[in-house]
Amino acid sequence: MAAVAAFGFRGVFPDWSFVPAAVIGATGASLVMFGCRWAKLSAPEAILVSLFAFVLLGTVAARGVPTPGAFSTFFDGLIGGWAQVLSSIPPADVTAEYRVLPFTVAWFGAMVGCEVVRSSRNPALATIGPVLALALSLLITLENRNVALAQGAVMVIGALLLGFLQQRRRTHEAELFEDLTIEAPGRHTGWTAALAVAAAIAIASSFIGPRLPLAASNERFDLREYQTPPFDPLKQPSPLVQIKAALQAENADRVLFTVTTDTRVDRFPIAVLDHYNSEYWAVANEAHDALGQFRPVDSVFPPPVDATIEGWERVAATIEIVEYDEIANGDFNPAWLPNVGWPVSVSSAAPLDLRFNPDTGTVAQAPDGPDRGLVYDVVSAIPPSIDQLDLRGATVTKREPLDLAAPQLVNLAGDVLEGADVGWEQVQKIQARFVDSGFYDSREESETGRSGHRLIRLAEFVNEPERIAGFEEQYAATAALIARSEGLPARVVVGFLVDDEEVDDRWDGNRLSVVADDMSAWIEVNFDGIGWIPFDVTPPRERLPEDTTAGRSQREVAVPNPPPDPPPPVLPPLLDRDTDLEEEEEETAEDETEETTGDGIPVRTILIGSAAASPIALLLGGAGVVVALKRRRTRRRRHAASPSRQIAGAWHEVVDRFEELGAKPRRHATTLEFARGLEAAELVAEGEGSLLVALARDADEAAYHPSPAEPELAAEAWQRTDQLIHHIGQRQGVWSRLRHRIDPRPLLRKDPLIAEDIDG
Repeated sequence: MAAVAAFGFRGVFPDWSFVPAAVIGATGASLVMFGCRWAKLSAPEAILVSLFAFVLLGTVAARGVPTPGAFSTFFDGLIGGWAQVLSSIPPADVTAEYRVLPFTVAWFGAMVGCEVVRSSRNPALATIGPVLALALSLLITLENRNVALAQGAVMVIGALLLGFLQQRRRTHEAELFEDLTIEAPGRHTGWTAALAVAAAIAIASSFIGPRLPLAASNERFDLREYQTPPFDPLKQPSPLVQIKAALQAENADRVLFTVTTDTRVDRFPIAVLDHYNSEYWAVANEAHDALGQFRPVDSVFPPPVDATIEGWERVAATIEIVEYDEIANGDFNPAWLPNVGWPVSVSSAAPLDLRFNPDTGTVAQAPDGPDRGLVYDVVSAIPPSIDQLDLRGATVTKREPLDLAAPQLVNLAGDVLEGADVGWEQVQKIQARFVDSGFYDSREESETGRSGHRLIRLAEFVNEPERIAGFEEQYAATAALIARSEGLPARVVVGFLVDDEEVDDRWDGNRLSVVADDMSAWIEVNFDGIGWIPFDVTPPRERLPEDTTAGRSQREVAVPNPPPDPPPPVLPPLLDRDTDLEEEEEETAEDETEETTGDGIPVRTILIGSAAASPIALLLGGAGVVVALKRRRTRRRRHAASPSRQIAGAWHEVVDRFEELGAKPRRHATTLEFARGLEAAELVAEGEGSLLVALARDADEAAYHPSPAEPELAAEAWQRTDQLIHHIGQRQGVWSRLRHRIDPRPLLRKDPLIAEDIDG
């Protein structure tokens, strides 16, 4: 009964692979309690043995072998698995951490039930353990009608059998007490009748129960409605990519927030980006539980583990959000809370749902960022300026060097850092290289001012080392990469930086207005015992690049005239005449070769033309076959046998189009993970992300919902697919669209819908 109580997790898991963990939990707890009773252990001793067995068998249920890593996985699942299952969108893959949940539920039900059996003789009272386990699984999981009916039937049969067995035990004990050793007649008949009644009740309850009046009148209680989902920082747009939108002329003078403080400050960080994955700088490491890196926090924030901020100046400020989410047509809506330095405490009269990254000091207001009109008081620790520090002798703790991969970045890093000592001198050379010789360009239509900081974009950025032009996004991203390539502990910070010449003019008493044009990015480097010190690596904004003609420059080099051709040899008249005769004979032979057939068509021309046209014909024919096969596959998907299969076909059609753009879903990735991966990789243009996520949810619902999909949902899914494909085509040129249309790569991947049709 305890094992079956955990079967309710089928409502959130895609398959039954969690069942062994539930069986291990129920069987293990039963054996442990039986052993404790046989050994006549006291209650404290039994609790100690049960706790040890619970942890040991839990690692086996999670990983199969009780290794040190298995213990870590077990405790991660035991502590955080419940909230993750509640906040995730089903179905959730049965990971090692998630197998801990059915194991724990089954163990709890069996342990409580066996202990009640041991200490009480009341019939069926021990079912309280499995019933409590069932209630716990119902709170965590979603309803699966078939599983629920089976659970109800098993619980009824189990309760009746357990009551019957305990009643017989009580009768048997009473008979022994009265020295009655003769078995009463009809005992076996009672067993048979009890089993028959239990089976009849279980079967009848499965069929009659759902059809009773008011059986479906109330919705099932769902704890997810009361669960605050965890903040996922990787779902937020990269703040580094949003810099250019804030720097455009129409946003330049728009006030985003105001700062009231008695201390003159000019730097206001909003997000620290400490991880680079060759695609973008991110606020969290996607490979190490990004959700867990931002934790709920109240009003007081923990200091960094190295305690470097103890000697930093404390600054108290009041920040008021003016129109933080209104610039760039509403596309600029960061979740990050503007700050003055490392946050020490935050308080506000308005309710705050703050998430804090203790490794970087980044604060987020979940889930959508600070609203207009929000006023909050913040106390922050500000690092000393470089002028107040002597960093020449400071040391750094090196990290694992980052592979730059792009040859342009490798060459620039070698030129900049050649001969520099590790630490301060390397940082100084990186800063000087960009600030002193770089050009600033954030113009909307400029080629050198294009947004983006992938490796390919940064390789273009430094392709001409003597003429580097860009804006804060590229300078900060490149400087941090070069520093990390040498193992320096460097990271990118996005925030707002008020120009030195404007600080005094913008201060109104003790109040400063921060405008969109103040948005910037810089790097921070961690010096041992000092902390993370900011360095500006962007050249002055007034240093614009010179307009030059695109193309490779050529230098005129003096080349000596080639020697004259030698004079023709003077031949005797007879020899010269013979040569002329030979040339006439050759021309005559060529003319004969060009003789036409009876229809007047040159044979040689036909042969040459056919040889030249064959490769072209093969290419065109192959391209036509690819286009025809793609259209045939699209028709089969659009007109599949059922709406569920039509929705799946719509999703596969979109995946094919993005595969033509170079995106390929990771193995075992869910549809939603692939959709969010496309958003994070910047392969989805503005307005397409919501369509893609909605289509992914439709595909999941069609695949895993117990009820078949409606035709209207299939039509809506294909409408989203058509819109996405239309948007993809609009972003491309004519040649790109033609190349993708004849791209055979999607055909190399077997269509799962067609494979199922063949199997059927």
